[in-house]
Amino acid sequence: MKKIYRIKILKIIQTLFFNLSVGFVSSFLILGNFLLLIPQIFPIVLLILILYTVISCYGNEITVKRSKISYFNFGGEEKVLDIIKNDVRVVESVENRFKSLKIKVNRYLKFTENGENHLKNISWITLKEGNELKVYIWKYKYFFERKIGKYKNNTLKEKKFMIPTEKLAILKEVDVKTKFFVISIFIFIILMTFSEKETAKFVTQLIYLIIIETFLLIFYFAQYSNVKDKIQKKLPKNITIDNLKIMIDEKIFYKSDIKKITMTGLKITERSYLNILNVPKVLIIENNAGNQKFVIAPIGINVKWKYPEYISLFKNIRNWCFENRIEFVITGY
Repeated sequence: MKKIYRIKILKIIQTLFFNLSVGFVSSFLILGNFLLLIPQIFPIVLLILILYTVISCYGNEITVKRSKISYFNFGGEEKVLDIIKNDVRVVESVENRFKSLKIKVNRYLKFTENGENHLKNISWITLKEGNELKVYIWKYKYFFERKIGKYKNNTLKEKKFMIPTEKLAILKEVDVKTKFFVISIFIFIILMTFSEKETAKFVTQLIYLIIIETFLLIFYFAQYSNVKDKIQKKLPKNITIDNLKIMIDEKIFYKSDIKKITMTGLKITERSYLNILNVPKVLIIENNAGNQKFVIAPIGINVKWKYPEYISLFKNIRNWCFENRIEFVITGY
């Protein structure tokens, strides 16, 4: 197998716009009004930023061939890594930009060389490609470790996972109530702050506030009054894995019928323009009958702390797919 990942045109354009905005703002802050007095500086700065973007994006390419992963350094020198010897991994870090309310996820190739850890920034790669590369590395390592006897007879053992449905449903209910309370208080504070107190209009504005809060209450009771019971019914209680099948409650999926399994990644965060969101953890099984989607943990639940067994469930299903030659896909991070 040989796969080449190259930077996309859209990513180059995004990088160019970012460099232009940062470059011109920085130039103006440094040079101030002097920059406005010399219009000739603008095309020079523009040309410098375009050249910098082209140079920085040039050579952003990763080649995967069997046990080797190669990329080009800034100077154009090719770097070849061995997945096993260099312990190559794909890792992410979350950069929190509070000023712009934006979350940026940086992606790296992490490897060891001469006893030291190194990081190669590959944030230019798309989410789908990054997850594909991550799965390929996991799969190669799995078969290598199985070859040396690490997973001998391990996949033949039946494994059972209990989903704490009641606990997760209660946590979701608390999450909804907390958000509703915060929104109600926020609206109350905003309206009271901008209301015209000690005037005849204040009574009218107060009536509007009561009407808005009443509608919020009606909406809450209509949509979320029994959120705990609704969530608890949606979540599976048991997941059992053995060499032949995956059993989710009463539903049985034999490996011979399964085409692909998709699971939410192990990262607890995803990109958001407003906040760090705890995404729902899902398991999707694709077979001849179509797609069967199971929510393991609802949105708003920090699985890392509230259901840490998800990591073991994820890894066991992932390895089960590798063992049975079933396509495994990550959604999210």
